[in-house]
Amino acid sequence: MTPVELLRSTQRAVAPQEMLDMHDELKEHRQKQRSIQAKAQADQDALDNLENRQRMQADDVQRMRDREVIKERVRLMEASRPFPAYREAKVRFEKAKDRKKEAIDELAKLKEEVEPSLGAVNTKEAYRRQIEAVVNGRRMVVQDAEKTADNIDRKLQALHSRKGELEAEAEAEKNAGRETRKDITRQQGIIATLKRRIDEEQPDLDISGYNERIRGKQKAIDEAAQKVMELKRQIGDISSRGQGRKERILQAQKELQNLESQAGQRENKLRQASQDTFKAWEWIKEHQDEFEKPVFGPPMVECSVTDPKYVDQIETLLQRGQMLMITCQTKNDFKKLGDILHGRMHLAEINMQHMTGTLADFPPPIDRDQLGPYGLTGWALDYITGPNPVMAMLCANIRLERTGVGDQDTTPEQFELLQNGPIENWVTKRSSYKIVRRREYGPSATSTNVRDVRRAQVWTNQPIDMRAKRDLQENIEGWSGEITELKSKAATAQKEIEELRDTIRETGDEVRNLQTEKAGKQKLLSDFRALPTKLAQQEEKLAATQQSISELRQRLGQIAEKRDQLTQERAEAAMDYVAAVETLQARHLEVYEAEIMLIEANSDLARLAEKNAAQKEMLELREREVQHLDKEVKELRENATRLVKKVKEVLAFIQENGDTALDAHIKAMSDEQPSEKLEEEIESEKARLELMHEGSDRGVIKEFETREKRICTLKSNLEGLREELEQAGERIQGVRERWEPELDRLVGLISRSFGENMKEIGCAGEVGVSKEDDFENWSIKILVKFRETEPLTALDSHRQSGGERAVSTIFYLMSLQSLTRSPFRVVDEINQGMDPRNERLVHRRMVGIACGGDGLLNDSSSSSFSNSNGANGANDRSFDSVTV
Repeated sequence: MTPVELLRSTQRAVAPQEMLDMHDELKEHRQKQRSIQAKAQADQDALDNLENRQRMQADDVQRMRDREVIKERVRLMEASRPFPAYREAKVRFEKAKDRKKEAIDELAKLKEEVEPSLGAVNTKEAYRRQIEAVVNGRRMVVQDAEKTADNIDRKLQALHSRKGELEAEAEAEKNAGRETRKDITRQQGIIATLKRRIDEEQPDLDISGYNERIRGKQKAIDEAAQKVMELKRQIGDISSRGQGRKERILQAQKELQNLESQAGQRENKLRQASQDTFKAWEWIKEHQDEFEKPVFGPPMVECSVTDPKYVDQIETLLQRGQMLMITCQTKNDFKKLGDILHGRMHLAEINMQHMTGTLADFPPPIDRDQLGPYGLTGWALDYITGPNPVMAMLCANIRLERTGVGDQDTTPEQFELLQNGPIENWVTKRSSYKIVRRREYGPSATSTNVRDVRRAQVWTNQPIDMRAKRDLQENIEGWSGEITELKSKAATAQKEIEELRDTIRETGDEVRNLQTEKAGKQKLLSDFRALPTKLAQQEEKLAATQQSISELRQRLGQIAEKRDQLTQERAEAAMDYVAAVETLQARHLEVYEAEIMLIEANSDLARLAEKNAAQKEMLELREREVQHLDKEVKELRENATRLVKKVKEVLAFIQENGDTALDAHIKAMSDEQPSEKLEEEIESEKARLELMHEGSDRGVIKEFETREKRICTLKSNLEGLREELEQAGERIQGVRERWEPELDRLVGLISRSFGENMKEIGCAGEVGVSKEDDFENWSIKILVKFRETEPLTALDSHRQSGGERAVSTIFYLMSLQSLTRSPFRVVDEINQGMDPRNERLVHRRMVGIACGGDGLLNDSSSSSFSNSNGANGANDRSFDSVTV
């Protein structure tokens, strides 16, 4: 029971129900008060934060408000731009219209003055234009005549080219005729040769004889090749047998070397102990590079005992499976090796373990220096060495780091000490011990297993097995003799193969010679039989060639006819070309006459124009001035129309949107204010805007106003919370003034009684109330002193023993007896942990109190304590059980 629970139980025992209700009421009020305080503090923090942010943003907000005012002024001025611009445009339009009217009047007056002088110039200009039209017409006629002459000239050139083509074609036909006559002569010679060969005698050919001789030679080659293949097979068998003997010799030599080394002796013992494990270890050594991390062999080959004196004890700790255990460091390596050894190599007796820990994960229970009193010299781990993962595997399986080792037998005193100590396994010179503890049945529930230490068989330095050595040497000599004999047989077979290959080459040459001779004679016979056919073909070719000669003559005649026709066409074209040139010359003369007349007209016009140049220049200047003014008037009219439209748009905007500020600004504008001054004012205000920083957040003004409203709301809430806090404090104070004095009075009575009880047994004690701000944490504080030299200290399980706490508890309960509303109190085995003296003192004090009339029922584990109990039994519904 905690001190807080003890206060509540004490009130239930000695105080009226009203005290408990007031305590609960105080806790409830305090909880509500803290809730209000937390809420008020949160609101105050939020208020402080908001006010701080308001102070930080006040200058920015004011600057942004000023900026908004300037922006509004700029907006109004920009919106009112069309009004002064329209007034100025209207004035400029009226003035330009007046200037145009004056310029038109001046131009009309000037035309009347210069009309007689300009009449002759205009007449001469019309005559010049007529002459210029005639010149242009005659020039076009000349161009047509030139085109006609050019076309006739091109026709003459084409006819000349066609004549060259016909001459080239005729020459080509003549060359072809000469080649054809040569072919006729050559074909006639071939026909005469073929007729002479037909008249000769047909050649003889015995094909069956040739074939029979070739088959005989080929059969001899096949038989020799078959014999070569047989001899090669025999040599292969001899080589395989020899290789097998060599491998046996190498294995025997390796075993012979192993017999002479300690590692070899261990591997030999591994093979004797388990053939499957030995094969697995041999394979692992050859394929270590195929694993993620090194795979370690059995402890039988990987580990060794550092002190031969303890070899029997160490081997006794390891079972056969542990001596043959293969250690993998990763799960992938473990799975891969298992698949290979079991699935591929089909090995049965294989022990494997996946070990991820290290030797540092297995610390001994006590230091080695502390093993002396137990009769042990060290831990088993101290006397065996090997790879770290293998040692960690052994620690995980047989707990080498927790197994002691001694060189002498364990004495009864040492055995008793070991039974009660932290060591559960140890091995001595003759025996191995293992303590099994059943802690659920108490400290005395133990059993010890004892086994005899067996003689070491693995980690021993035994002499070389001479018989095994002699057997290996005899096997090596026998296999070496067999290899020599096999080499002799292989050499004989190889010599016979070479002889057969020479025979095959010679016979093959003879077969090829016969085949060549046969093919030559077959070709002669075939050619003789084909002579009549070739003669007929050559005669047909001769007839066709002679026919082509007659066709050639016909084509040459046709070419001559075309050439005559072309000569006539060329003569006609030449006559046409002469006529076209004469016409072109006549047209050129007509053009020259018209151009001379145009030159004379231009000269006369230039003389008259020079004479009236000043008047004409003045007239053109006035006309240009009128045109310029007309254009200006049109532009000013368009500009004024555009500005009128904008003015109407502004007025419509004011009417639709109710923009009273813009309406007032326009009405306040002076009718004489120029637009240039308005633009200057706009530019000035914009310059002020550029000098004022706009800020990163355009909604900061709205945020500032929203925050101001939030501040007002929080201030109002805080006023209400402060009123609630004052009311809660008044309620707490009212209840506390009634509850606390009564609680102090009751605890004071309990403290005096408790102190007297403790004083009766030569000790001291007092009881008080530990008061904190939270009524939930108010508690009973019991202070005791059991020795003269120590001060009063709080009663707890850290400072006092179990017997002292039991004494304090029973005295506290007895202190409640005179105040409790319950006539009985039940305490079970209160004397647990008390010494006999305290039992007697407590019993005497209990009897004295019980004789005073209060009931206390005690169920004690001590018979003397129970038999002297003076309490009377009773049955009541209200009793408490208290343990401090």
